[in-house]
Amino acid sequence: MLKIFTKKNIMISLIILFLGAVLYISFGFLPVLKVEGTLVGYAEFQKVNGAIGAFDKISRKSVSPPEEIKKMALESIIESRLLDELILEANPELAKKAEEILQRTLRGNKNLSLDEASKNLYGISAADFQKLVLLPQAKKDALTDYYESNPERLADLWSALLKTAKVKIYYPGFYWENGEIKIK
Repeated sequence: MLKIFTKKNIMISLIILFLGAVLYISFGFLPVLKVEGTLVGYAEFQKVNGAIGAFDKISRKSVSPPEEIKKMALESIIESRLLDELILEANPELAKKAEEILQRTLRGNKNLSLDEASKNLYGISAADFQKLVLLPQAKKDALTDYYESNPERLADLWSALLKTAKVKIYYPGFYWENGEIKIK
């Protein structure tokens, strides 16, 4: 009869599990938070956190504490996901309009060296800068244009969305309460 549960087999299994966990974490698959059912991985969080940290270092005389920078990164990611939700509720065509605003902005600034500016200011690539900074701003602009005749409605919708949003933060030291990120 074969012995499956030998010390050697157990050790090999534990090593494989450990290496798998290390790879899972190192490639950023570990979820940091969940917004409206969508998981956000550690890699995306690290990218946003690094960009905010880099910008914070060059834009202030005193650098923000690491916990504050992490909080800002989590807020940025949550805001971006909730903007998508608000656009779906208001008018799904606004997503296309936001993309058009982004492309128009990029075409209108021929002298802008996006690669250089995004590397120097945020420490990220131009593609990441577009995704993490420019596109969320374009979405805000599209929503503002859509609710131009009734900006109070937009403010009310955003406030209601924040209060009812299903957000779960898995990153240690933070939690979501009443539409805000709190530090434990």
